[in-house]
Amino acid sequence: MLIRALLSRSSRHQLLNGKSSLRPLGSSCWRQDVQSPLMDGQSHGIVMPVPDVDAKSNAVASADFSMVDNQRMVHNTAVLVGGFKPWEDGLLQGHAKLANVYSGLELGANIDPEISKQAGSLGKATDTVNRNLCGIGVALFKTSGVSASSIQHGIEAGQIGIEIQRPVPLPLSLFVGSKTSCTSSLNCFRKSGIQFYTQHSRCYSSLKKRTMMDKRNIRDHKCRILAAKYELKRVLYKAALRDPNLPSDLRAKFRDKLSRLPRNSSFVRLRNRCIFTGRSRAVYRKFRMSRIVFRELACKGELTGIRKASW
Repeated sequence: MLIRALLSRSSRHQLLNGKSSLRPLGSSCWRQDVQSPLMDGQSHGIVMPVPDVDAKSNAVASADFSMVDNQRMVHNTAVLVGGFKPWEDGLLQGHAKLANVYSGLELGANIDPEISKQAGSLGKATDTVNRNLCGIGVALFKTSGVSASSIQHGIEAGQIGIEIQRPVPLPLSLFVGSKTSCTSSLNCFRKSGIQFYTQHSRCYSSLKKRTMMDKRNIRDHKCRILAAKYELKRVLYKAALRDPNLPSDLRAKFRDKLSRLPRNSSFVRLRNRCIFTGRSRAVYRKFRMSRIVFRELACKGELTGIRKASW
């Protein structure tokens, strides 16, 4: 009677036929085809520490600051594994300053204030997401396949996105996977809302194939890190060996460790190898061309004596 008094005839008709955005609490109990609202529904985004901060900042910003369908933000909560310090420049200065953040009621507001949490490890981030009783889904921005497998089997949410924002399917056909709805412990999306013995989940992934240039940059980055690490150890061992008062047993130990350290020339030889053909740099110096041009000409068969099958 209260609804009939407050709403007009056309509004009541739209409400009972599931065409109105205004739906009272427990409306799915009246008609099966009316979706009841998911109160306190949250979507989480787990961000792992990665070397390429700029690319992941773009992905997180596009997932957090975009409107999808009628379920508000794609991510309500961002869980940053390893702390927020590596992402401070990329997210705050590069992306968050471009958007107007208010309480959500002012004119000109692009996004509402978001919740960001920090976790020391992937296991703690998984526990943080699973403790939420109304978790709709989770998205993982990862660094390895081990993290993706752990999230896929350890998360209790019904929607999982790997390297992609949490998917938002059609509400009347696919399973959204909220662990609780606003009225009971079952989610409210048709047949999938009544599954007594099995907890269903859907996993979406967008694993992009790395190009040869990306692989070379990552390999060179790792080589530079190892070279700096070994160079520091080499300097410390040489400084200790220059001490005349060093005991003989420690002197022999430091000399042995110094001899076991790889030389910088090994990293130089590794970088001078072609990632396409595996040939040394002298081959390209002979033909006076770059490696990429050499590969293209070899694929076309324009280099005599060199074929793709001979690589």
